Amino acid sequence: MFYELKTGNLKLDDVYLKEVTLNTEDGEVVAHDTYFLSACYDELLKELGFARVETSEFPTYDDDTQEVEEVKELDEVNNIYKISYRVVPKSLESLKELKAEEINAKRDEAINSGVSFKGKVFQSAERDRNLLSAAISLYSLNNNLPPNFVWIAKDNTQVPMNLEDLIELASLMALSVNENTLKARALKNRIEAAANTDELALIVWE
Repeated sequence: MFYELKTGNLKLDDVYLKEVTLNTEDGEVVAHDTYFLSACYDELLKELGFARVETSEFPTYDDDTQEVEEVKELDEVNNIYKISYRVVPKSLESLKELKAEEINAKRDEAINSGVSFKGKVFQSAERDRNLLSAAISLYSLNNNLPPNFVWIAKDNTQVPMNLEDLIELASLMALSVNENTLKARALKNRIEAAANTDELALIVWE
C-alpha cells in the first residue's frame, strides 16, 4: 500500500502508470511508463508522487468504555505515511447513547416477555398484541365468539376464552406497554441529566 502525496489517497495496488509524451515522426504521442512501486528506491518513489505506508497493529480495547482513534502522519524526511492507533475513553455523550440503547432493549424485552392471565403466560410481542386487538375488533361486532374459542398460551396450551377475557388480556398487555415505556422514559431522562460517568453507571434497569 502506498500514499499518494498529491491527492492524499491510499493506493492499494503496486503498479503505477506514469504518463509520458513521446516525440515521433508523426508528432507527439502519449504513452505510459510502468513502475512497480514496491521495487522503487525512496527518491524515485517520492519523485513519482508516492510515500511508503507503515501501519501499526490494531490495539485491543474495551468496547463498552473505550474507542480507537486512527492517527495519520506523513514523515516527510523519510517519505513514510504512518497510520497508528490510540485507545481513548469514550465521550460522555457516546456513553449516554449506548446507555439509552441498553434501556430501550430492556424496555422491549420486558414488554415482549409475556403477561400472566388465568394462570398462564401469554405472548405479548407487537404481533401478538395486534392479533389480539384484531380478534377483539372482529368479535365485538356481534358481541360473540365462536363455540369453544381458545387463545394459545406461551407454553402452547389452549386456554378457553370469552370476549371479556380477551379484552382483559389486551388491557394487561396495554398496561405492560405503558408501564415499561414510562419506566424507560424516566431512566432516559436521568441519562440525559447525568453529569459524569459515575452518575451514568448508577442508571440501571431493575
